Amino acid sequence: MDRIPENIIVCFDEAYVELLPPEQQPPTLDYVRRDRNVIVLRTFSKTYGLAGLRVGYAAAPPDCINILNKVRQPFNVNAMALAAARAAVADDDHVERTRKMVADGLQQFYAAFKKLGLPYIPSAANFVLAEVGSGRECFEKLKKLGVITRPMDGYGLPDHIRITVGTTAENAACIKALGKTIKAER
Repeated sequence: MDRIPENIIVCFDEAYVELLPPEQQPPTLDYVRRDRNVIVLRTFSKTYGLAGLRVGYAAAPPDCINILNKVRQPFNVNAMALAAARAAVADDDHVERTRKMVADGLQQFYAAFKKLGLPYIPSAANFVLAEVGSGRECFEKLKKLGVITRPMDGYGLPDHIRITVGTTAENAACIKALGKTIKAER
């Protein structure tokens, strides 16, 4: 940021930032407070679980907000979504429970990947990338078993799938299905 010219607007996408412990969260809002040309984008879809409401927010200096206001649609957040967002932002206990669930879930997957002999990319978000051979093929097989993942070939990782962390029971069901899929391929 020290090398970015003042006339450049920098956008930070912090969709997953609340999943990090506060001491690990980057100080991006400090740039906003210092009136830098920075837009910090956050969502209520991930940590707060309000994806269906399509609500998020931007923090930025007034000049940057004015630029955003030129292109945003009027009435872009409905009253129900706004009420849910206000309640969510005040629910620190939910955020802590979510952080713990995600951290525990990641460890559950890491242990399973080790047993299955699957390389993976450690994560700080609520998902993990696992190297499964043909990611697209694995995705299709898991889908037939009732487990939805995301193939990563569109992101240049054809051998990977993205698995979202759920409850302990959901993770166990995914791991069981993944084990069947992997055994069938070997």
